[in-house]
Amino acid sequence: MSDNLGQKILDKIKNTHLEPKPRWHFLLKNRLVWTAGIVTLLIGAVAMSVIFYLVNNQDLALYKQVDSSFISWFLLSLPYFWIFFLALFIYLLYYNIKHTKKGYRYHPLLLISSAILLSILLGALFSTLGMGKYIDSVLSQRAPLYNRVFNPHINMWSQPERGRLAGLIV
Repeated sequence: MSDNLGQKILDKIKNTHLEPKPRWHFLLKNRLVWTAGIVTLLIGAVAMSVIFYLVNNQDLALYKQVDSSFISWFLLSLPYFWIFFLALFIYLLYYNIKHTKKGYRYHPLLLISSAILLSILLGALFSTLGMGKYIDSVLSQRAPLYNRVFNPHINMWSQPERGRLAGLIV
């Protein structure tokens, strides 16, 4: 019976003209997956540096100026876009590492916590170098919806009907 199965497999290989893939296909795929993983880690670290910048530039005394309470100020000042962006790239990093040659061996919690820790450490380094401030200012100037949708705490000062007016003193 096993000879019959083996013969069927050999016949199918001959009939469908199957050939083994060359080694370089697997090496290239492995290199591409690792490269994509490193790029996603760096993008996650950049997102973390912007989060650090936005959190560092929040004034705790401002929550008294907001209509209601500390909770509403806190919810207004959270950088939702950047938190979502960071979570997306941590997931992509996890997905890329899982699809490497030995990635199946690692526990998902270990991979995700390592990705978060590396993103925080690299994000702190990038934030120290001023990358978070730079990205936030570039997006504020060039992306029309960034201030209104993704960075709403900036608009808190542009509400003259509530006695808040933003601007430059010349």
